[in-house]
Amino acid sequence: MKILIIVANSYRHDSRVAAEAGVLHDAGHQVNVIDWDRRGVYPELEILDGIAVNTIRPWRAGKKGGVWSIQIISFYVKAVKIISKMNFDALHCNDLDTLFVGLIVKSGKRCSLIYDAHEIYLSLLSRGRAKFVKPLFSIIERSGVKKVDKLIVADETYIDYFKDAGYRDALPISNFKELRKEKFIAPEREMFTLCYLGVLSRSRFLTELIDVVKDIDRVRLVIGGAGALSAAVKEASDNLENVEFLGLIPQDEVIPLTETCHCVVCMIDPSDYNNRIASANKQFEAMVAARPVITTLGTRSGEITKETKSGLVIGYSKYELRKAIIKLRDNPGLIKKFGKNALNAAKEKYNWNFEKDKLIRLYDSLSN
Repeated sequence: MKILIIVANSYRHDSRVAAEAGVLHDAGHQVNVIDWDRRGVYPELEILDGIAVNTIRPWRAGKKGGVWSIQIISFYVKAVKIISKMNFDALHCNDLDTLFVGLIVKSGKRCSLIYDAHEIYLSLLSRGRAKFVKPLFSIIERSGVKKVDKLIVADETYIDYFKDAGYRDALPISNFKELRKEKFIAPEREMFTLCYLGVLSRSRFLTELIDVVKDIDRVRLVIGGAGALSAAVKEASDNLENVEFLGLIPQDEVIPLTETCHCVVCMIDPSDYNNRIASANKQFEAMVAARPVITTLGTRSGEITKETKSGLVIGYSKYELRKAIIKLRDNPGLIKKFGKNALNAAKEKYNWNFEKDKLIRLYDSLSN
């Protein structure tokens, strides 16, 4: 089967999309990707592990200016133009911001349309200026009910939402990671080291984390990624001896880097609807690295941490975070216990081998 995958961010830094594309390619399908390089730094066409990646650069690439609404329209126009010249059997749209393209294509081409919902997108659009485009995307989501052939969701907790929206069936395929090791191995770093490698957004408690860590003895913090807080994190790392900023990390380096640290910080704001029902990549990376996590009460990641006994679940406050960091720093045995529990959870349930089989079966059903 010829499969075209479209994603409105960089394929090179989206672990979920890359994992799914790799599975389908390894299963014998011909896979092409259209992605959106918002920084304008990647080539327009590149073959990555046998997968052709067609990269769209934004309007005014590399320059400041251009509101999101104009940028996304530019992406849609360019994507439709590229797609019109391609032959494929299935179009795999990642998140609601690409489903619009899928609906346009579906109206003019005979193909299967797969909608892969990484999160509850309309909830994201309730924030700030994005709320002005929420009605439009609500229409897109409702339009997909009749046009989408298969719905994939990134967490089983999304199923009720999409049933209420009118979708009949939803297949959960979670962001679990490939197993890398059989047993807990302590990190080589001597100083107790925390890490956060991911999106640098305000809802991740990162400026607060830095503020807490800077005054704790014998603790180091490693942060990697890109996002709204990149400049603030870099400034902190330049001024603080115990904070290290690595910038944007290639996906294949995230888990090896996690293994060098003692604990993963996964503090997310429980007031946000998506955070309350969505699992977190950081948690599953920590599991296969056999590392404990610090997560937040009232979130999906907190629930999983409690269930697996793989870390500390705390209130969304600097006071609680400070206590948790000191507790782990002073208890190497607790780190080992949580790390072993995390790895066991990955072996028994939370690993990619279980999820990729579901994806292969879904596409097999489209071929029949």
